[in-house]
Amino acid sequence: MSDSATTDRATDFAFDCLADAVWHDKGQRSFFRYRDLGVTKASGGRMRAEHIQCVNSDNSTTGWHCHDLDFQFVYVVKGHVAFTAEGWGDVVLKKGDCAHIPPFTMHDETAFSPDFEVIEITMPAEVTTLTEKPTSRGTRPDSKMIVDYLDDDSFVRGEGPRSFLEYRDFGFGDATSGLVQAQVVRTNGPCDASTGWHYHELDVQFVYVLGGWVETELEGLGKFHMDPGDAMVVPSRHKHDVTAFSEDFIVLELNVPAVFETISL
Repeated sequence: MSDSATTDRATDFAFDCLADAVWHDKGQRSFFRYRDLGVTKASGGRMRAEHIQCVNSDNSTTGWHCHDLDFQFVYVVKGHVAFTAEGWGDVVLKKGDCAHIPPFTMHDETAFSPDFEVIEITMPAEVTTLTEKPTSRGTRPDSKMIVDYLDDDSFVRGEGPRSFLEYRDFGFGDATSGLVQAQVVRTNGPCDASTGWHYHELDVQFVYVLGGWVETELEGLGKFHMDPGDAMVVPSRHKHDVTAFSEDFIVLELNVPAVFETISL
């Protein structure tokens, strides 16, 4: 286990159910509405995760801007978005596509479908948005832009801790100098296995169910059934067992840092 995988910073539990979601319009853009997924509080402000929906796509653009942050990730849940990023060019992200946008990268979101929905994750939770690129970006580690398009062939069975699951890694570990690892994990067929009791030596683990359902038991917290749109933060080193999966289960998972150890009990 690398030194970067060890942390003394506690992370609390969070569970946000789509059926009970609270939406608000006090976000960066007037044509979006926002659902906080509980990560800011659980991580002590080290990270933020929001479910964002477009409420008015008519002539809605962000204009050129960049963000003063350590990490920005977007994953399209529904619809599509078009944007242009400096050094990259024009991009269209559809359902299942995602991107890592490095700090201070100028970009302009130029078009949204009326049904556009996205999961956005930033580090830290509080972010400064600038309309001009600053002359200095500080002392952040090297990071590079990644655009990852949904491709069924990119899922590899057993390319993770569980031999019975399929993994699609986005390549963020190298792109963020080890800060973050993100992936989509799925069953892709009948699955009667469980993970068994285990915990992770990491700082933050966030999961958002994209399809199907899953059941998880966390020590001292109880059992949880998660459907599409439900999100959870698993506390650092917290013992848990993922006990059941639907055959069409698919989940977005983000881990901080990128390299960590899973301890089976």
